[in-house]
Amino acid sequence: MTKSTGEQGSGDFKFHSGRPSLDLAATLGSRGFLNVERLRDETDLAKWLCLAGLTGSSAQARPSDLRAALELREAIWRAILADAEAPLPPAAVRVLNRWAGEPSLVPQISASSALSWQDPPALQHALSTIARDAIFLLTGPSRMKIKQCARAGCTIFFVDASRNGRRRWCSMDDCGNAVKGAAFVARRRERGERNREASQSDVHQHEDSRAAAG
Repeated sequence: MTKSTGEQGSGDFKFHSGRPSLDLAATLGSRGFLNVERLRDETDLAKWLCLAGLTGSSAQARPSDLRAALELREAIWRAILADAEAPLPPAAVRVLNRWAGEPSLVPQISASSALSWQDPPALQHALSTIARDAIFLLTGPSRMKIKQCARAGCTIFFVDASRNGRRRWCSMDDCGNAVKGAAFVARRRERGERNREASQSDVHQHEDSRAAAG
């Protein structure tokens, strides 16, 4: 299991992936860089499951639920990293299959055709649903649409459902704007340096002209 060297970010959960399994993988942010752990305790897990729409706000997690969620998260991550033409890591496959074999959430539909989930008697039902989502993702056509955010340091995977298949960022409001903002600052700095160099060149030419006239 990857250890975190970053600060807690329970209030900064990322739901940019388009799939609950990828959103769970994103609860360890900036993997290999900052390693921001967003599931530091059972309370964080309960909050994440609620915000993900998988449980109600009254759901409570136990230490065993947190250990299971982290195990499932890392299995999903290893499976997503695997080359599409190569076999999946056997250990990750075992974890995914084991959790997918557990009872899952019961879907509910509203009069407006909105999907929701029946509040589970145990959080393991939510983990089973996430494992099944990962399996469907890895075995279906959407696997070829999985991309990683192009921003340096962001390791979030997402399903590119855009019409032209050219989505680059996990979120335009998050990483996309950050990259564009950094590029704008860099261009403005570059223009400023060119202007200073041009001004200095003009001063030197003026001094040379005066010296020649004298």
